[in-house]
Amino acid sequence: MIVDQECQLMGNVNTFVYYLTATKQKLHSYMPREHETKIDQYLNWYLSVMKPSTQRLIKVIVGPKAFGHELYPGDEVEAAKLSFLNDILKRVELLFDNRDYLITAIEPTVIDIIFYHEISTALMLTRIKNFKGQFPRLSTWIKNMGDIHELNEQEIKLVKVIEDYQLE
Repeated sequence: MIVDQECQLMGNVNTFVYYLTATKQKLHSYMPREHETKIDQYLNWYLSVMKPSTQRLIKVIVGPKAFGHELYPGDEVEAAKLSFLNDILKRVELLFDNRDYLITAIEPTVIDIIFYHEISTALMLTRIKNFKGQFPRLSTWIKNMGDIHELNEQEIKLVKVIEDYQLE
C-alpha cells in the first residue's frame, strides 16, 4: 500500500510503478513511453518468475531465524540457491545485449530499479562464489546501479537487516 497525500493506493508492483512514474515528476524518466511494452513484459516476468524465486530463498534462508521454526534441510537451501542462479541470474545476464541497463543503453528504468533490489537482496543471502566471473555484465550493472545514491542508501539499510538476522 502506498499513502501519498490524500491517496491510498493498494496493489502490486505494477500498480505502484505506474502510479509513481505518472504522478511524480522526478520519476517520469524511469518509465519511457517508447519502452512501455517491454517494461510490462519485464514486470510480468519479475512477478511470475523472479519474485517467487527470491521469496523461496528468503523463506529457506531467513525464515527459520526470523520466525523461529526449524532450519530447512541443506539440499532444499541449495536447490533454492541453484534455482535462483540458473533460472534468474543466467537469464538476466543475457538481457543486457551490449547495453549498460536492462532496457535502454544509457539510463536506468523502473525495471533496473526493481530487478536491482531483488537481485541484490538474493545475492546477499546466497553469497555466490565467483559471481563476477560467472556474470560479468550483471556484475558491472550491479556496480552501476549501486552508484545511484538513493539506491545505495536503501542497500545499506538492507545489508544491516540481513546481517542482524545472520548474527543471531
